[in-house]
Amino acid sequence: MSSQSTGSDTPDMNASLAGLQSQWSEARRKAAVQTPDTRRGSSEPIPDGKYNAMVEDLKLTQTRKSKLPMLTWILLLMDDTERGRREYYNKVITAQSLEYVLKDLQMCGIDVENIGNLAAYLPQARSCELEIRIKSENEHRNVYFNRRLDRSSSGDAEAIEEIEHVTDGKDFPID
Repeated sequence: MSSQSTGSDTPDMNASLAGLQSQWSEARRKAAVQTPDTRRGSSEPIPDGKYNAMVEDLKLTQTRKSKLPMLTWILLLMDDTERGRREYYNKVITAQSLEYVLKDLQMCGIDVENIGNLAAYLPQARSCELEIRIKSENEHRNVYFNRRLDRSSSGDAEAIEEIEHVTDGKDFPID
């Protein structure tokens, strides 16, 4: 690549960019790791099935239209076939979904007494390793947390039992 001036190069801008070089190098390294499997387009959904995944991030957000509270999970797949791909999973928090939200959080070792403090506890879920199941039906896509993988074999049996998220025989819809 040539280093042509675009007319917007100034000593101040160049100094600012030079100051970002170490962060830029780190961002480039991370971006290379996060590239989806080159055999698939990044917009192609991960096929239905069971996968080992790690919680990369968990945030308290809200739905766009109704402004309901929602947990936004970013799950990094660790299986050879889909390694490095991400499943983005939203769980709206309503009176009907509280039990399922609590089970997902408890699976990751989070136990919050006061829901008003929920956001402060969410970073604890990062790096939690789970077996997940992805299931699509029509336009709905659901993610189920089957069991925690990164716990010792002497861990709490209830925490690793398979958990089904079913309401009246149907999957709980994602907003």
